[in-house]
Parts: sequence; structure tokens; C-alpha cells
Amino acid sequence: FLKTAVTDIDPVPLYEGTPDLVSCCSRTPPTFVGFGYGDENRSQAGQGVKRLALIPVRDWNAKEFTVADTAQQVNTCKGDSGGPAFLVQQTQHKLLGVVSWGDPKCKEYGVNMRVDGYTRWIRHWIR
Repeated sequence: FLKTAVTDIDPVPLYEGTPDLVSCCSRTPPTFVGFGYGDENRSQAGQGVKRLALIPVRDWNAKEFTVADTAQQVNTCKGDSGGPAFLVQQTQHKLLGVVSWGDPKCKEYGVNMRVDGYTRWIRHWIR
């Protein structure tokens, strides 16, 4: 258990699949927040600093989605795993996914678990 109770922050609602992933992410990419590596050489420089990035969705299935922005060289990396991917729907942030893994050099793709693919399991464990 965490040491201190947080009582003054509301949880972010879950994305539940509507509108579909293509419709909701085609205009505005998901926003990723993480504390991972901050340089392309993976020297761990900047690790532990909170950053955010908008990264376009490239592929998806019922349980996960892949993101990449090879032109801008923006991606999630080691240390970002477990962090959120947010979607903005009608000015409200929703939790779209959770960072899972990616290519070893953090340049080609990042794979994220879709929360709408695990809604029943999540709802079972939420108190």
C-alpha cells in the first residue's frame, strides 16, 4: 500500500471504446506522460524527469495499440512503462492506455495496453 492517502485528486475516467480508437485519435494523438529516458543515446540522462508527448497511433487491435513518430523521433522509452496515455474527449481527459513496451532503441514504436480491452477486469478491482 502507498504511504499517504490522496483525497484531493479525482481519478481520470476510463476510455470505454466510444468513439472508436481511429475516430478519437485521428485528429489529436494521445498524450503520454512518463519519467523515462530523455535522450536518444539511452544514457539514462533525464530519467526521473516528468515529460509529456503527443504520439500518433499507428496500429491497433482489441487489446493494444502501437504509437510512433519517427519523423520527430518522439516515443516512449525505458522508465515510461506503466505510465498513462490520455485522450481528450470534449475537453475531458480519459485514460486511453498504459505504456507497456517498445523497440530496444525507443525509435521505431511503442506498444500500449488499451484500457477498454480490459474494462471488466479493471472494474472488478476498483473499489
